[in-house]
Amino acid sequence: MIQTMAAELGHVENLEKAERMLLAVFRALRNRWDLNESLEFLSLLPLPFKPFFVDGWQVQKTVTPIRHLDDFIAEIMKGDQEYAISDFLTRDQTVVALQRIFRVMATYINEEQMLEIESVLPDVLRKIWEETVLT
Repeated sequence: MIQTMAAELGHVENLEKAERMLLAVFRALRNRWDLNESLEFLSLLPLPFKPFFVDGWQVQKTVTPIRHLDDFIAEIMKGDQEYAISDFLTRDQTVVALQRIFRVMATYINEEQMLEIESVLPDVLRKIWEETVLT
């Protein structure tokens, strides 16, 4: 799966970068979701993605919900730590990376599962999911 992700992200030779980018997106989701929301999403993820979602997970006692895309993008970049400057250069590139990650996820699930994942995503991410996966 990570090879497919690397190819979709345009980093065929750099599996570590693709893994970091996926982990940063999942970390941003976990940081902005309460435990129940995170567990619901985890239950819907395709099996190859589950270890990446739980990698380094520390349950947050308080969370700030995802209301604006720019806040979520900042959370992704913050979670990527010292690599953000090379993994996510700009806001637009981060959105494209998010779309590509969603696209790869969708190749591992059926249409019913796509709709279930869509139903748990916050509005700002649901729009990206719909544009990327359901069209």
